[in-house]
Amino acid sequence: MKDIYSKIMSIPLLTGVSKAKMLEISGKTKFHFVKFAKGEKLFSAGDPCTHINCILDGTVNTKTEFSNPMNGTSITLSQTFQAPTSLCIEYLFGTDTTFPCDATAIDNINVLQIDKLDYMKIIAGNQIFMFNYLNSLSASIQSKINSCTQFSSGFIAQRIAYLISINTQRFSSEISLTTDRNSIPEFFNISETEYNAAMEALRAIGLIEFNNALIIIKNRKDFLDLFSQLTSNK
Repeated sequence: MKDIYSKIMSIPLLTGVSKAKMLEISGKTKFHFVKFAKGEKLFSAGDPCTHINCILDGTVNTKTEFSNPMNGTSITLSQTFQAPTSLCIEYLFGTDTTFPCDATAIDNINVLQIDKLDYMKIIAGNQIFMFNYLNSLSASIQSKINSCTQFSSGFIAQRIAYLISINTQRFSSEISLTTDRNSIPEFFNISETEYNAAMEALRAIGLIEFNNALIIIKNRKDFLDLFSQLTSNK
């Protein structure tokens, strides 16, 4: 089994330094190791993001709700993260520093939490960690920019691709969209006929499973690659 420092150093935000350097940093910084039992919430949407959450082992599910104020419908985006990873780091700083989603442990997990102020000291004192953080932010921002130019308009499948692209992470899995009112077509302001035709076409090539209340994305990369290729060929 990996020792705890090997697990910490496998987190993308904290990779790139020697074990000796990590030991030195941990001696000067408060590392909080927290256990969450299966089904326990790490945080809820709207909670202040006051620290980074590094998942050392286990699996976490997040759920983000989106509302359509025009007709009162809502849709929930679910995705799963496997350790080693960090959650919602783009909300640590900036104008919106509240978590956008609920995060729940799928199994018993171990999490390293580092307070925002302590993390600022870490990245201020180490260029590698600064680059790690900036690279993570850049990947997220670039994904959103690319999605805005490619998927923000057009048919229902393209609009779903836009939603998936800007609100999921590259290595997340088990991505789905659900609603409790059997109203995915209504949420997107389209007819059931248009919705079913578009989703049947995607199911036929193995990208999704669906009904009126659920869309399961089988593979994020394959799903988004298709729409990226279609857009670039226009």
